[in-house]
Amino acid sequence: MELGGPVLGALLLLGALFGGVAFYRFLSAWSSLKAAERDLASGGPPGWEPARRLEEAFRQGGTPALDRAFQAEGRRFRAGLSLAGALVAAAPLLGLLGTVDGMTRAFLALALAGGGADPARLGEGISRALVTTLAGLVVAIPGLLVHAGLAALAQAQENRLLSLGNRLSLGGGPALGERGKKDRQRR
Repeated sequence: MELGGPVLGALLLLGALFGGVAFYRFLSAWSSLKAAERDLASGGPPGWEPARRLEEAFRQGGTPALDRAFQAEGRRFRAGLSLAGALVAAAPLLGLLGTVDGMTRAFLALALAGGGADPARLGEGISRALVTTLAGLVVAIPGLLVHAGLAALAQAQENRLLSLGNRLSLGGGPALGERGKKDRQRR
């Protein structure tokens, strides 16, 4: 860590934070998608919590309530994505900060030496600059890919929910339980 200074420590912390957020979002989305697939395949009453909330909203308020519930579920699916995106975006900027710090140290070594700079002090500054630049890119590049994958998972969740919601609003198809079908017939 001494090689990259405090900026490298901040980058490591940022990478760990991103990893935690990404891991949580991935597990949450994956288990949610599996439950949605089971609901779509079973044709019975929804067991997936977001689908149950949609069904309840539809029973209580019809299509307008269904639309509002769908928007609320979409926000839940995307929760944490903006934080993950911000963490990924900050990584190359922190790397750049380390670059500036390292180069400033190198030029300061030159200025203090008055032309006969110690190569070890010069190399230390340049090395710090390169290490933090590399660390920023190592966090950011895979982070961008993971963030895109998480966004795709959130979209897949919304698509599954939309399929189940369409069954509700189009006349109580297999997504509705028996009670929901009877409620729909009475309307």
